[in-house]
Order: sequence, then structure tokens, then C-alpha cells
Amino acid sequence: MRVDVPIQSSLLSLKLGRSIRFDPATEKIVGDPEAAKLAVPKYRAPWKFPKQYLAG
Repeated sequence: MRVDVPIQSSLLSLKLGRSIRFDPATEKIVGDPEAAKLAVPKYRAPWKFPKQYLAG
């Protein structure tokens, strides 16, 4: 597991005001489409979020 995952997950949970479930095997948020969407950062053009992190 990457060291930033628990940090980013806890910050996302705090922002949403609820717990989120994270599957470490797939490295995806489970059962919460809103949290999953917020977990993908927005980049300014021409930069894009690496697609290999979205595949699954």
C-alpha cells in the first residue's frame, strides 16, 4: 500500500463527513460513487490524471 492512501482517504472522509470503504487489493473506493469521483483530482489543461489509475 502506498503511504499516501490512508492520508488521502482520511481527508476525503473528513470532507464528506462520513466513513468511506477502500479496497486495498483493487485500490478503489467501494460503494460510494461520490467519494470515488472526488478522489480523482482535477488538473488544469493540458495536464490529465493518469488513466492507469482509473482502469479497473
